[in-house]
Amino acid sequence: EHSWLMEGTEDGITLAINDNGISCTLSKYLPQYIAKNMQGYVEGFLAKNNLTKDDMDFWAIHPGGRRIIEEAQNGLELSEEQCEESWHVLANYGNMLSPSVMFVLERIFGKHKKQLAENKPGMQQGIAFSFSPGVGAEGILIR
Repeated sequence: EHSWLMEGTEDGITLAINDNGISCTLSKYLPQYIAKNMQGYVEGFLAKNNLTKDDMDFWAIHPGGRRIIEEAQNGLELSEEQCEESWHVLANYGNMLSPSVMFVLERIFGKHKKQLAENKPGMQQGIAFSFSPGVGAEGILIR
């Protein structure tokens, strides 16, 4: 796992507890923070494991909104196909905060099972990440 607090992004995601539950406020600068920082975050994470982006069979990006996925995709130079499961979850369920990336992983694991059932090699490893207040990036390498 790999956690990283992006410098100078304290206003990016703020949470507050109130009588109605938890409210989440996103800065208008959040997409810029993600675009600027994701490449370094992912490269550092993968380097820690002696891996590169080319070694990844899948990408589970937190579907926190259209601009969030777009900027992560652009910042990491990922294709539409590499991000399709995140786009699907956003289109069908919206941003469900922290659990959203789990829905993306469910779809990815379903694809993996289908590939294995078709006697294809399936996926060997990938990365999943979400965003937390601050702005923090929280990721995990799945093998």
